[in-house]
Amino acid sequence: MLRERSERQFALLRNGQRLTAETSGVDIVVEQHIAGGGQGDVYAVSMGNQRYALKWYRSEFVRQDGRLRERLRRLSRRDPPSPRFLWPIDLVTSADHPNTFGYIMPFRDSRFRDFDGVIIGAVTPSWRVVVTAALETVQEYRALHSGGWCYMDINFGNVALDPSTGEVRICDNDNADVNDAPIDVALGTPQFMAPEIVRGQARPTIATDLWSLSVLLFYALFRCHPLLGAREYACPIMDAAAERRLYGTEPVFIFDPQDASNRPVDGYHREAIFYWPIYPSFMREMFVRAFTSGIADPRHGRVLETEWRTALVRLRDAIALCPYCGTENFFDADADEAGACWAPACRRPMPRPVCLQVGDDLVVADERVSLYPHHVNPRRRFDFATAVGDCVRHPERPELIGLRNGTPSPLKIKLADGREREVAPNQIVELQRGMQIDFGSAKAEVV
Repeated sequence: MLRERSERQFALLRNGQRLTAETSGVDIVVEQHIAGGGQGDVYAVSMGNQRYALKWYRSEFVRQDGRLRERLRRLSRRDPPSPRFLWPIDLVTSADHPNTFGYIMPFRDSRFRDFDGVIIGAVTPSWRVVVTAALETVQEYRALHSGGWCYMDINFGNVALDPSTGEVRICDNDNADVNDAPIDVALGTPQFMAPEIVRGQARPTIATDLWSLSVLLFYALFRCHPLLGAREYACPIMDAAAERRLYGTEPVFIFDPQDASNRPVDGYHREAIFYWPIYPSFMREMFVRAFTSGIADPRHGRVLETEWRTALVRLRDAIALCPYCGTENFFDADADEAGACWAPACRRPMPRPVCLQVGDDLVVADERVSLYPHHVNPRRRFDFATAVGDCVRHPERPELIGLRNGTPSPLKIKLADGREREVAPNQIVELQRGMQIDFGSAKAEVV
């Protein structure tokens, strides 16, 4: 409540105040103050019969960033990389405040929550939702980068997710600019800045975005920072000098296989120690590369969005429910054994799950799992718009798992003993190891 009162007290605009959209000249009416920050305030506003969000800058920030107005004009004149970006639509001015301005953007639906809530435990989505949100985030930043733009300040405060689905929104897009553009202010959040920016040797680019994206993904999956281990623990105070050393001049990944000097400290870095082992080896190897080669070779050593996308789809396909307690686990197909459930109250050995092998894709067949064109059509990779099959459990015998045909055509099934049959649309077939399923564009084998 104290924070809310403080934000309202210093809000520059008042309810009912009229502003002007720069390009269209349309009147904008302030409805409500939503939040405040270091750069300015966010308001709910109306333009005609439509509701939007308005970010209104503090005059001191406008003075610091001399390129801000022109950058916003460039952003508002181009289409957003995708509808999931809350992209600037138009600049907004007011005769009452000639030394500052703002911009309008799409209003964020209330179902979306800030990603940092996941990190601190205020929002507790399923692992499937978290991985889906991570995948969507990667795809959104890939769309931005492919247009020759960089974001410059990727952090968990600029991504919002729907805790029930994993759908995301990319916020605060006034940070974005053409790649390698000159800047008047140091953009970035310290713990997300690439080491070369922290050292003062580079400015934000797509290459530094890749570092920040990797840090964001590490936070999402491991709930901690990849560079904060024993060296942080030894710091008497986390001041600017300590941040420069840990994030910039002497960065060491907490799980660097060649350098154990910065390992997580037992009893202090609980999240890192707890979560690191629960992921499949291929995912851990991706992060090792991101924070070892990615430090040594910023230009060529960082993990690309396309690589993260492939790994995150594989990770989501590896989610298996513990048959004893229902906890989501990650099945590591490369491990010699399935391992034990990671839930502290369970820890029972996990049986090998029933899986669908479709080309190079291995999908754990479990409830809430669907097959998409991505899995069964090589021409439609990363197409998750409409499911072509849904896994369901038998209502009376939960050890049995079936696949519902979600296509408009019958599926051809070949059983392990050679018998063949067809499964009509919307019908369910019990999945048995050794069975083959012909989707037309690809064949799946139950393993």
